[in-house]
Formats: sequence, structure tokens, C-alpha cells
Amino acid sequence: MTTVTIAIPAEPVAVAEVPGDVAAVNAFATDLLTVSSGLDDLATFAGDVVGGERWDGEAAEAYRRAAVGTADDADDRSLVLRKVSGQVEDYATGLADRQRRRATLAERRSTLVSDRQGLLADVNAAVDVSDAEIDALEQRAEQLRVSIATFDEDHATLVDDCRTADEQMAEQLRAVDTAGEVTQSAVGLADPADALLRRPGAPGTDGATVQSVHDWWTSLDTDQQQALIAAHPQVIGHTDGIPTAARDQANRISVARDLARLETRQDSGDPMSFAERRQLERAQAAQTALDDVAAREDPVTGEALDGYLSLYDPTAFDGDGAVAVSVGNPDTAQNVSVSVPGMLNDGASIEGGTESVGNLYATARLANPDQSVASTMWIGYDAPSNFGLHGLDTVQVIDEGLADAGGDRLADFLDGMRTVRDEDAHGRAHLTVIGHSYGSTTVGNAATDHGIPADDVVLIGSPGAGHAADHATDLGLPADHVWAGSASEDAVSHLARNGWVGTGLGLDPTDEDFGAQRFQAENVQRGTHDWIWDHNQYYQPNTESLYNMGQIVAGNDDGVLSAEHRHDPWYGPMQDPEEDRQPVRRDTGFEP
Repeated sequence: MTTVTIAIPAEPVAVAEVPGDVAAVNAFATDLLTVSSGLDDLATFAGDVVGGERWDGEAAEAYRRAAVGTADDADDRSLVLRKVSGQVEDYATGLADRQRRRATLAERRSTLVSDRQGLLADVNAAVDVSDAEIDALEQRAEQLRVSIATFDEDHATLVDDCRTADEQMAEQLRAVDTAGEVTQSAVGLADPADALLRRPGAPGTDGATVQSVHDWWTSLDTDQQQALIAAHPQVIGHTDGIPTAARDQANRISVARDLARLETRQDSGDPMSFAERRQLERAQAAQTALDDVAAREDPVTGEALDGYLSLYDPTAFDGDGAVAVSVGNPDTAQNVSVSVPGMLNDGASIEGGTESVGNLYATARLANPDQSVASTMWIGYDAPSNFGLHGLDTVQVIDEGLADAGGDRLADFLDGMRTVRDEDAHGRAHLTVIGHSYGSTTVGNAATDHGIPADDVVLIGSPGAGHAADHATDLGLPADHVWAGSASEDAVSHLARNGWVGTGLGLDPTDEDFGAQRFQAENVQRGTHDWIWDHNQYYQPNTESLYNMGQIVAGNDDGVLSAEHRHDPWYGPMQDPEEDRQPVRRDTGFEP
């Protein structure tokens, strides 16, 4: 008997850990950019002091000299922190890539170990085998040796890349850990932000449009864009035509700055004006909404969801505030919705609004699991919300003035969503615009007065579709892409005009004369609460309304459960056939 020795290679090396929290590193980069933004403001303020003519004399000159030093120092620190923030962000991007490589290597190692164990078992079991079988075993051993050697090389490269990246990041941070090093590092750094805002097409320039803003933004390189986000977060965060991710980054800076300033004052016991307390409340609401999104999971993949703050202005509309939060990225998602709330909503309402669109996201995602979703709550207009000494805009709910102005702003926001999307990379989004209560009148006016780039319009709990919408097609869409849902006991929806009866907010979109597709929107708890309860249930889990809106957003028109229209007979008041139908609990795929 001839003994043949087959050399089986040693197991591949164990895969080293790639420690680090990408989210935490990105948060650190954002913190650095936030501080940079605050220092930029300080430099601007100090510069204004220098240029002012407040007083003359020796004291004035001494003050101006100190202000010059403060401005220069703040400018240096702002520019250096901005640069370091970009370096940290690059490190986070590289860390995420290295962690992906590590996961791939772990899978490869598992396969190689299994292959080695199989080969070892086959060799040990080989008795009285043929030459051909020996050749096959030797070939397997050689192939395994080459694969393990390649794996070991790739692993060594990963370990070396990790070490190099960590050393470089540490060196970049050490290079600016003293005041002198900051000053030295600032040499040669220039702040292009102010000049960039004067370029044609930039926000606020003559004739600027959503398209010109987008063209201006895309003409800038990454460093220029980051400079603008740091120096002018309010401008970038508020402007339609700038991508959602950039607006989110700018608005998070503004929120962080507002919270730091106002919470410090609150904690110290310093007197705060009514306006400051309202601003703090709206900043806290925006942060809470973002935290709530981050705590949610995609119902299909189980992965954490990304939230985007695409609008934040806590002082808008005399302190009511303007805000918009997206669950998922509308610039890349396949099915996108924008919800517009109605009366009694302002910047402080975004937490509840985010819960609503979070529910809609989950329902639409489950309705079409193969397609991505982004769901936005937009409180970007002055909805009727105030009573008493601090405003009486609630009384304006009886007419369309606020809805007219809001429709103009909504049209720009929607145009911006379409404009910033890279359709070559992500395809054209299926966009659904949803208006609730007075927000439905706002959506109606946006559609009739300005035209909106929507594929579907949904009006729920509507007190009227607006002055210019006598038929669904007046919204600029085919009637079968205009949807209406109103619970039979929703008192607000009874205010709309049916025939000649109703307020001045327009025709009831569930009326048969309007021609929209009415869907089931009854609640199984109908009749168990007060008169306004049904009006606020449309986004609740396991309701007919949320189920049907999820189908619409997902593009499943055939899955929408239709309802009979309201009608207004000559001999009596408006009739609603839904009053006689027993509501059904609809499974929206998750529990509240």
C-alpha cells in the first residue's frame, strides 16, 4: 500500500474587530460643525462691532481692538473646526466601509473553515482510492491554500487600513488641540460662504427659483457646500431646491444651537420672554420628533429608520414656527408622501405629526414590501392655531386666506422635491400629497392655483377642497387619482359645501358631484367619543383610513376599499351612506 500525503493548509486567521460607532462619529462631526457655525456667527457679530460707529475715544479704540481679535480668533476656530468636521465625516464614511469589509471577510472565513473541514474529513476517509481521486483531493487542497492565502492578504490589508485611518484621524485631531495650532492651521483657509450666496441663482438673489437654486447648489463642490451649511444653516435648511440630506444637516445645526442657547438660559433661571419660551418649545419638539423616528424600525427589514429635518424655522409666522420631518429619504425613495395637517397645528405639533407619518410609512411599506418609502409631515404654512392675546389666526379657519398662502409654499416645497431628485439614479418617485382638515383646503389651493407635481392627491376630513375646485379634475389630475376619505361622524367634514349648503371652503370632496374616489374611512369606535374625535383618527393603526392611504401611497390602487359618495338630495340635508355601514378593523401590519 502506498501512502500519499496531502498538505491541508492551516485555518485562515481570525477576523479582527473593526471597533467604532459610525453613528456616533457622524454625530461628533455634526457637533463640530455646529460649534463652527456658532463661532462663525460670533465672528460676524464682532466684525459688525468693529465696523460700527457707536462711540469715539480711547475706550472705543480699545474695544474695537479687542473686537478685531475676537473676530479673527472666532473666524480661525470656525474654519478649522469646519475642516476637522469634514475630516471626521470622511473617517466615518471610511469606518462604515471597513466594517462592511470586515463583515464580508467574516463570511468568507466561515466558508473557508467549512471547506477545510470537509476536505479534512474526505482525506481521512480516503482508503484504497484511485489516482484520479487523489488528484482531485490534491487540487481541492491547492485551491483551498490559494483561497486562504488570498483571504489572509485581504485581512492584513484591512488591518493595515484600519491602523492607518486611526493614526491619520488622531494626527488630524492632535494638530489642532492647542490655540496656537488652530491659528497656524487657519493660515491659508478661506471662508467662501458669503461670496457663494451672492452667485446668480443662489437663495435670495434676484429671480431665484427652485430650479436655479438647485443648479447653483449642484455647481458647488463638497467643501463649498459644507461651508454654506456651517455659515448659513438657516438659509440652507429653509430653501427649496436643495437636497434633503443637506437641509437636514443644516437644520440639525440650527436645532442644536437653539437648544444649547435656550436650555442654558432656562436651566440657569434667567428670565425668558414669551417668544424665547415658544422657540425653545419648538426646538425641543423638532428634536423629539427626530429621536422618535430614530427609535422606529422598518417593518420589512427591521433596520433602524432615518429621519430628515427638511424644514425648521421656530420663529416663522410670528412664532408659530415652520417644520417638516421625513421618515425615510424622499430624494431616493420610490413611494413618497407629503402630509399637510390643518387647524391647531404649528411647529410644536411635529412630534404628533411625525407619529402619524411614521404610521403611514409602515403601512405603505408593508403594502408593497419590494419598494422603498418616505413619508413627510409638512407644517410649512401658517395653519389656524392661535387664540387670545398671542394671536387670533384660528378665526381665519372660516376662510381660505391662510390656505391660499400655504398652497403657494406647499407648491414650492413639492417642486423642490421633484427638482432635487436624481431620476437617473433613483427613478421617478410616485408622489402622494395628503391634506387633512384645513390642510386639505391648502392642498386644493396649491393644486388649482399653482399646479403640483403629484401623482395622487388624498383629501381627508375635508371642510372643502378650495374655491377653485368644483371637480376632482380641477386639481390637475385624472379623477381616478384624486381620493377622498371622511368618517361619517367627522363633524369638520360636514362643514364643506354639499349642493348649496356649507361654508366657504369649497365643495365636499366626498360628494358625488366632486367626482373623486371615496374610500372607506370609518372607525370601529365610531360614536364612542366626542364630536371632534373622529376627525383626528385618520392616521391611527388598524383603521380603514390608514389602511387605504397606505395602499394609495404604495401605488396599489386596486387594493383601496371604496365607499359610496355623499349626496345632497333636493328634499333634505346631505346623506352619507357610510353611516349605515358597520366599520371594520383593517390590519395595517403593526400595533400602536
